[in-house]
Amino acid sequence: MCLLAHVTPAQAAVVIHDNRDGTFKWDRTIYLGDGNPLYGTYLDIRKPPSQNGEAASGTLLNWFSFGYTGSSPGLYDIRGEGGPELAWNEEFITYILDGETRSTIPLNEFASGELVDSTYDWRVYGLHYVTLPFSFDMNGGAPLIAPLAYLGVRIKTGPTSYNYGWILYENWTNPLMWAYETTPNTPIQIPIPAPATLAPMFTLLCLRRRRRS
Repeated sequence: MCLLAHVTPAQAAVVIHDNRDGTFKWDRTIYLGDGNPLYGTYLDIRKPPSQNGEAASGTLLNWFSFGYTGSSPGLYDIRGEGGPELAWNEEFITYILDGETRSTIPLNEFASGELVDSTYDWRVYGLHYVTLPFSFDMNGGAPLIAPLAYLGVRIKTGPTSYNYGWILYENWTNPLMWAYETTPNTPIQIPIPAPATLAPMFTLLCLRRRRRS
């Protein structure tokens, strides 16, 4: 389902795509450390869930880098293909994995009413989960973001031009909804009020502590 959130006199619009029925499967791309990734599907936030998941400029991978040394954890992140970037948090978080204390900067979680814009630290990938070495299993790993989180995305459309958007991400694996602002260099607001059909999930998100003031 596609929702047109608003239109201005200049024809700027936020387009929201609803994937809660699981039409689009964001299968993981897996890197085993041998230089030969096993490619999964690619997500284009400009397209509806019926998209084919093929690689193209502006698409995103749900990427897992296998922990293949005794001290290297497996890393889950989201990576851009041909232009997309992810908004990072400004602060390190500390976690314990297999009895060892570690720290890293994860993807930024956006709260209700916040703007996805140029003020964030933008990179072509963003971490959201780590696992033990030699393990594909997310049980016993360490999540770096909440099991339900809004993530910020921007897609480069010119030398200094970006289209901003967001992904509502569930259980570190499933994109429930995504959206983008059709006018370049125009911030997009995390839904407030939320789309009516999103109300139960929106309530959970509002209860989470804001990471950015």
